[in-house]
Amino acid sequence: MREKTSRYLSALVDFTADIGGAVMVLGSPKQRSFPPECNVAMVERWFSEALSEPLSLAARRGVMLCIEPLSKAETNFITTAEEACALITRIAHPNLRLILDVKAMCDEPRPIPDIIHASRRYLSHVHANDENRRGPGSGRVDFGPIMQALLDVGYQGYVSVEVFAFDEGPETIARNAIRYLQQFV
Repeated sequence: MREKTSRYLSALVDFTADIGGAVMVLGSPKQRSFPPECNVAMVERWFSEALSEPLSLAARRGVMLCIEPLSKAETNFITTAEEACALITRIAHPNLRLILDVKAMCDEPRPIPDIIHASRRYLSHVHANDENRRGPGSGRVDFGPIMQALLDVGYQGYVSVEVFAFDEGPETIARNAIRYLQQFV
């Protein structure tokens, strides 16, 4: 299964490069969760092995693979930015980076701006979404300090809007998210 996954990730790296993309997010909460008979060290080793060929290809194709920490409700593997950064450090490949997801960071005990500051060395992408799984500005999360932290650390990448409820329609979601986030830059 890991060999098949590795080949598939390599194909996705090629696809990403072929369409002009530069960032590939490794999210997939349930697919990366591990059963109780496994331990984190074992899973990290398997994860590293499965990423070996895709990372080599990513270096040749100019693609960054970004680990996405997700909430404990979604997965049991890489649930904090600190865990992701530690794994990125251990794997030590220049094409392995970090994506921070606002909804997922709401599950962490530290304030989101602190997470951004601590993770800045590895940060290559940001998902802007509210804890309510909707776009920024639609719930309780105050994006002002988050956007300020991104500016403070000199973040130059994209901030993409990731939502899980589409009842408002994609155009309305995009328009509202852009309008809301632009007030902070």
